[in-house]
Amino acid sequence: MTVEKLTTAHLGAVAKLEALCFADPWSEKALELFTTDEAYGAVCLAEGRVVAYGGILWTPFEGQITNIATHPDVRRQGMGAAVLEHLIAQATERGCE
Repeated sequence: MTVEKLTTAHLGAVAKLEALCFADPWSEKALELFTTDEAYGAVCLAEGRVVAYGGILWTPFEGQITNIATHPDVRRQGMGAAVLEHLIAQATERGCE
């Protein structure tokens, strides 16, 4: 399991995960926000497959976590928590309170 920055290469898999986990999912186009300077996205990969993701929106001194989703097949294995920890570390590095 690894956690890394969400890139455009992950968007299709993240959109599928979003649709699987939420009744009103963000579109792939909307998820592109997490690849810009206004936001940050992270993915958890297991065996090369996106199994969890999360996103945070930036303001000057704060970050707002928007979504965290974990594939139903791998829930309760710490992957969502790993994404959350990664997002918090990025926010701390950025100087968010």
